[in-house]
Amino acid sequence: MDIYILRDGKKIGPFSEEATRTLIEQGDFAEEDMACRHGASEWEPLGKVLETPAPTPTDPPQSESTEPATAAQIAFLSYFGIAIPAGLLEKAAEKLMADAADDPTNAKRLAMWNVDRLHLYPDLFAAEVLAKNEDRAQFFFDLCQTAGSDYFTGVTKAHCKVLVDFLDVKFPRWEAKAAEATERYFFPAIAEKFPQLVNKAWRGRFRYGEGLVAPGVKTTRKSPTTKLVKPSDSPVRAIARGVVLGLCVLGVLYVVHHVMHSGKWGWGSTSNIQ
Repeated sequence: MDIYILRDGKKIGPFSEEATRTLIEQGDFAEEDMACRHGASEWEPLGKVLETPAPTPTDPPQSESTEPATAAQIAFLSYFGIAIPAGLLEKAAEKLMADAADDPTNAKRLAMWNVDRLHLYPDLFAAEVLAKNEDRAQFFFDLCQTAGSDYFTGVTKAHCKVLVDFLDVKFPRWEAKAAEATERYFFPAIAEKFPQLVNKAWRGRFRYGEGLVAPGVKTTRKSPTTKLVKPSDSPVRAIARGVVLGLCVLGVLYVVHHVMHSGKWGWGSTSNIQ
């Protein structure tokens, strides 16, 4: 449990060699990623780090700690569903954490811990949350000045801080896939929260989970008066209606003609004329 990975300018880990190799097989890490072992002063490609055997510890053995497990250790063990015995000591907690980290079946869960812990336990990792948010705001601000320069105008670092906090609440795992976070979440968040910053040509074209939508693709919206408009008839129905109406008119004319000539109402007969 002594390998650290440099991901998007941030140090994550530590991971055991076995867990690291499993994450490489799953595609979460690449051998080209920069990494280093605990205590090393330089970052090297992960593949090279794995080829170099871990140094033999030379530190003198330390006396057994009698301090209780820390809140951060308890949080870690709880996250992995590990039973926490009463009176757990710090040293014993370290051993349980090491065992969990060395278990290959926990490799993906371990990577998720490095993301989830800041959301689940913000008070325990307040300093990291503050530093990360500061770095994230700067990171996304820089992106707005480069990749987003055609889309937005006037985005400031203060805007980016607000948006990062907003997305953390609305989409807690919006940065799980770092390569997609900007297009799928951050840019749509600018369009939602600060529409005045979106350049005219790109307004209405950012959607959460999709990013930039191609021109001409619009969300179908019903007009408030849709229900008031009578749907047009098909030609067949119109002809049928005309035939029925014509037959009705002919029937009325026939009845009138028959009555007039029968003299029932005194029409067409001269017997009553003096």
